Formats: sequence, structure tokens, C-alpha cells
Amino acid sequence: MNGAYTASFLPLDNNVVNQHFFFEELIDATAKLEVYKEKIKDSKLNSAWFMPTLQQKEALASSALESTQATLDGVLINQVVPNEKDKNLNEVNNYYIATVKGYDYLRRHDFTDEFFFQMHASLMQGNVRKPSLVGAYRKEQNYIGRNDASHAITFIPPKPSCIPE
Repeated sequence: MNGAYTASFLPLDNNVVNQHFFFEELIDATAKLEVYKEKIKDSKLNSAWFMPTLQQKEALASSALESTQATLDGVLINQVVPNEKDKNLNEVNNYYIATVKGYDYLRRHDFTDEFFFQMHASLMQGNVRKPSLVGAYRKEQNYIGRNDASHAITFIPPKPSCIPE
């Protein structure tokens, strides 16, 4: 590893990201969204009935990036019969709640540090991971490594002093 990542300020210059690299994925995603949009429009059910399930599925997929071990069946059963002891199900549920709260908040307000801290506190509620700071920027350097016996470092996030900026 070459040291901590240094993030660029937004907006990025057009030459920083090769947009052509993502065209196929963008076209594919746009086509899939159009299919979903038509299915929702043609459905006899009100979208408010099934959107929470789709949002739960998205929360499950995003949580899996953090090595959360849960299934859609478990997540849906947890909605009916909450299992507060299962950290994985709680983490997916926290993600779902933070997403809904965040979307609602950002429809009416600007993105601020306080908003970011509130979202982090929502994600960490209950018996999920125990970070050193909840609802604040981290004060120590962390690392991202392989989830195998080697635990080899694959990414070094920005230094703590650079995070607020």
C-alpha cells in the first residue's frame, strides 16, 4: 500500500474519471430502472405496499459489503418478529432506517456534518459493531483488509485529520 488515500474535492474535473468506462453499466442500470418503473406503474398494488421490501433488499445488499451475514428471509421475518440479539439483522435494519430517514431529511434540508453524524448514529444503534466514536468523525487511522487468513491491507482510508475537509 502506498499510504492513506487522498480524496479529490468535488466537483471533479471531467478528465479525472473515464466516463466511457461506465457507459455499459449506466445503460444497463437505466434499462433495468425503466423496467421497474413500468412494472410499478402497471401494478395493481400501490407502490407503498412493496417499496419497503425493495428498500430492505437494497439494505441487505449494501450491508453485505460490510460482511454482514443475513438473508432476505431473515430480514423480512425480523420485521414481524424482531430478534434484537442478531447483530446482522439489526445492522440491515439500521441501514434501512437510516436510508429512509436520510432520504426524508435531504428532501427538505442541505447535507451537513450534523446530518452525517445523525446517520452514523442511526447505523450504529443497538448491538451492532462497537466503533470508538458514534456520530463523530474518526480520530484514528483505520485500514481495510482482506476477509481471509492473511488480512492483507487492500485500502488505507484518508487520514483522520483530512476527514472533515
